[in-house]
Amino acid sequence: MRIKFIRERANQENVIAPLVEIRNTKNKENRIFGIETYITHNIVLFNRQDQILLDQLKYFPRADHDDGPDALKMAVSAAMKEGTKFLPLNDIRDKQGRDINHPDFGRTTPEEDAWDEDDEEWKREKEEKKRRDDPNQPPPTKWLPLDP
Repeated sequence: MRIKFIRERANQENVIAPLVEIRNTKNKENRIFGIETYITHNIVLFNRQDQILLDQLKYFPRADHDDGPDALKMAVSAAMKEGTKFLPLNDIRDKQGRDINHPDFGRTTPEEDAWDEDDEEWKREKEEKKRRDDPNQPPPTKWLPLDP
């Protein structure tokens, strides 16, 4: 019933909503416990900002809500049915060179936090740093004043 309502509403708003109805036949707890392997082997990774989902997973099955873990299980199952290949994440590094298992992976440095991306000075400094860090980049041209 909900999927029909969502499709109708999406149609009214001219939004493409490729929805797929999933009918679960197994016990919810057993379904959710089935994704534990994906999580413990780092196949499914989480953003620290998704605190509601992380809390629901942490306290499952004693949590007040379990819709997040259930939706996660459905998403993982759908990805597996579609033949999605999960890539190994061993070689992934963030801009600071930290690997994916580092507790600060993906976090910005205080210097990055201090700059506004629309700020022209920030853009110039970023380009200058990029030039300095690139070993293939020729040194900047030095202009000498012309003395008559």
